[in-house]
Amino acid sequence: MLNFLYCLDENYNKQCLNSIYSILNYSDIECSFYIIHKEPKSLEPINKKILNHNNLKNFVVKEFNDSVLDFVNLEKVHVTEPSYYRLFMSNYVPKNIEKIIYIDPDVVCLKNFNDEILKKLKIMEEQNLNLAAVTEDPHEVDKDNAARLNLKSKKYFNAGVLIINLSNWRELNIVKEFENLLKINSNRLELHDQDILNIFYDGNYLELDKGMNFTVPGGGEKYLKKIKEYKFENIKFIHYSGNKKPWQIKGILHEAGEHYREAYESLYQKKYHLSDSSKKKSFKLFTKMIFDKRLKELKYPYYFIFYFFRYLLKIK
Repeated sequence: MLNFLYCLDENYNKQCLNSIYSILNYSDIECSFYIIHKEPKSLEPINKKILNHNNLKNFVVKEFNDSVLDFVNLEKVHVTEPSYYRLFMSNYVPKNIEKIIYIDPDVVCLKNFNDEILKKLKIMEEQNLNLAAVTEDPHEVDKDNAARLNLKSKKYFNAGVLIINLSNWRELNIVKEFENLLKINSNRLELHDQDILNIFYDGNYLELDKGMNFTVPGGGEKYLKKIKEYKFENIKFIHYSGNKKPWQIKGILHEAGEHYREAYESLYQKKYHLSDSSKKKSFKLFTKMIFDKRLKELKYPYYFIFYFFRYLLKIK
């Protein structure tokens, strides 16, 4: 059995369930899911397709209740407070869980991953490492985050998919370590808890293949270049880490969005998921799509128009 962890608030409920369902569909062994949530009741009811899935072992939701005042630099960014919750996972995941895979809610599974994770867990044991992650490409993000944080290893990982030896985290009392780092580094955290994790590990982690956390850049040209250099069939987890999410109007035309849409339709029987935008901004972007004649780029343009106006009526 494999154990997975998500951290979120109500703004990512559907994305999280979509991610979980995609994992269940591509796993050939049982999976348990643990969710640390800001408002657990907002997640109810859970889609029956998930609860009745043959590969589901456990589905546990816990409310975050640690008294932390150091969640810094959250103004005017797409990162929210729950991003920091993973630093406190050892306080919420049952003590009998020794290994866990952390997944961001904006990650979708595209291929079976079991063998790869089990292989990496074995290597982690052999090399006495308690974390595995995908190292970030500075050219993709237009910034050398390792240099920004003065990391000796000159390596910086993306924390969207992490394999963690949680029993080691407990032995190290790692929550206290993270709390101290939050206080000491509050003035230089640009990428929030991801920076904290990188400062703590500074390269002392097992490298995962890029396909285990294939991050999607915001711009279309960057994505097309990246997908050209890396074989699509090797991607197991696709991570919509850029600023153009596939459920946003501004990201609906992104070349990688179709994978999210297909997963979403499989769970909800709806062609498009639209969320996270103001009415004025949404209509402006929709109008631009019409004038630029880009609607034809969508697989289901008429369905999109239908869902867009229904969504427009719901938002303020």
